[in-house]
Amino acid sequence: PEVEAKLTLDAVKSRLEILGIKQNFVLVDIGGGSTELSFYLNGQVITQSFRLGIVTVANEARSLDEIKEIVALKAKEIADFAKENLREDLLFVATAGTPTTIAAMKLGMNYQSYNPYKINGAQLRREELEYYLSKLLDMSKRQREIAVGVGRDDLIVAGVIIFEEIYKILDKDEAIIIDDGLREGVALSLCREQGSW
Repeated sequence: PEVEAKLTLDAVKSRLEILGIKQNFVLVDIGGGSTELSFYLNGQVITQSFRLGIVTVANEARSLDEIKEIVALKAKEIADFAKENLREDLLFVATAGTPTTIAAMKLGMNYQSYNPYKINGAQLRREELEYYLSKLLDMSKRQREIAVGVGRDDLIVAGVIIFEEIYKILDKDEAIIIDDGLREGVALSLCREQGSW
């Protein structure tokens, strides 16, 4: 997971630079089985993986309250790690399915019309996350499938709760969303190895 986290961070850093953003940041990558929190501090990368993932939480919980309980319990470890590395001037950046899906909803896209180029650099405020969670909860199963994709409709709620918890831990009101992730990080790494970057 650490190598994957560094490759993902590399892709995100590269995309931020393309967007004209060059500053220290904290990156959250919410996956199916784990969540990675990575700090980029003046060229130094500090990363840790936590066993708090969308699929694992969704499988353990039977209700929204249970999801919140599980996430709050498991997030204590993330909070301890964050405290050691957190600084006020850090930009909060998020990648992977949940942040990009909610950003897409904000931009009026659904699973079929998703456009990664419009997602890169999108901003998502904490209260917007709460708004889209309540919107998702009000939708029928079919409406959720159209919005987020078949097979992801039950997972998105767990993802949003985890994402919300990270906002709280980092004490941030806004995140920049980046679509680029592991795949782009691997591509960058291969280009560097072949001397074409």
